[in-house]
Amino acid sequence: MEGTLTDEDIIAVDAMGSKKGPSMILQALERAAEEGSFHFLVFGESSIQIPQSLRRHTELVPTTQVVSDGMKPLEAARLRDSSMRRAILAVKEKRAAAAISGGNTAALQALATHILREGKSVRPALASCWPTRLGQCVMLDLGGNINCSAADLEHFARRGKAFARAFLGVERPRIGILNTSYSLDDAVRPRERDAHELLTRAEDLHYCGFVNGADMLSGAVDVIVTDGFTGNFALKGMEGAAKAFGSDLRDIFTGSLLGRIAYVFSRGAIQEKIKKRMDPDRFDGAALLGLPNPVVKSHNGAGAEGFKNAIFVASRLLRFPELFA
Repeated sequence: MEGTLTDEDIIAVDAMGSKKGPSMILQALERAAEEGSFHFLVFGESSIQIPQSLRRHTELVPTTQVVSDGMKPLEAARLRDSSMRRAILAVKEKRAAAAISGGNTAALQALATHILREGKSVRPALASCWPTRLGQCVMLDLGGNINCSAADLEHFARRGKAFARAFLGVERPRIGILNTSYSLDDAVRPRERDAHELLTRAEDLHYCGFVNGADMLSGAVDVIVTDGFTGNFALKGMEGAAKAFGSDLRDIFTGSLLGRIAYVFSRGAIQEKIKKRMDPDRFDGAALLGLPNPVVKSHNGAGAEGFKNAIFVASRLLRFPELFA
C-alpha cells in the first residue's frame, strides 16, 4: 500500500473509534464496498478478523493503543500507536486520501490539526448537513471549538459557504449566525455582535443576519454558524427530539386497536418519512474543515449504515479539493 494512490478511494479507518466496536465498522465497510470503489486501511487490534468479502481491498494495520472517549487531547497525543493517530498519519504519509473515526472528537481534532497542519495556527471546524423543511442546511462548528472569536466565526462562515456549494449545490449559500435574537439588542453577546459586523461587510458572502433555534429546521438559511459548544448542544438536542418523537409515535399507534389498524395502512409512508427526515444515520459524517486533507468524524454511537454514509462523505470531499488548503 505504500506509494501513490490508485483509482480507488483509499480511506484510513480508525476501527477502534466506536461504541459499537470493530464488528460494526467492518459491516459498514462491506456496505460501502458494495456501493462504491474503495480500498480501506483498517487500524486496530491485531485480533480483528477481516471478512472474506473485504479482503481483496482491505488491509489491517495492527495497533496497540486506543483513544478513549474521556481522554484529554494531550493524553491522546502521547499515544504513539493509537488507531486514531495511525489513521491520520496514513493521510499525512499519502498512504490514504482521507481518514475517518468515530472516536473522541476533541482528540481527533487536536491530532488531525497537529499532524496535518504541522503547527500552523488554524481552527478546523466540524461541519455537517442536516434536514430542514426545504431540504438541507450546513451547520458548523459541531463540537471542535468551544471557545471562538468573532474572526473564527467569520472563517467558519467561509468554510461553510464552500461546503454548502460542494454538498448542497447552492451557488450562493445564505449564511446566518445562530443567536437568541434577530436584532442587535442587549441579548447579543459581544462575539456574535462583532462577527455580525464582519460578515455584514463581507461582500463575497450572502449574509442574512442572525437566526435562532427555530430556524435550524425551517430552511431560512443554507449555512448556520456558531461555536462548537452551541453547535454540539443543538445537534444532540435534535437527535434526542427525533428519538422522543419516534417513541411517542410508536405509543400512539400501539396504544389502541384503532391505532394499530391505522398503523397497518400508514406505516410504509410514515417510516419512509421519518427515515428521510429524522434518521441520524442518514446524515452521519462531519467534515473537519480547515485541514489540507479530508478527515471525517462519524457519530460515536452510529450504526453500520451511519458509518457507511460517513465513508461516502469522505469520498465526496475528495472531489472538491478547493475545500482544503
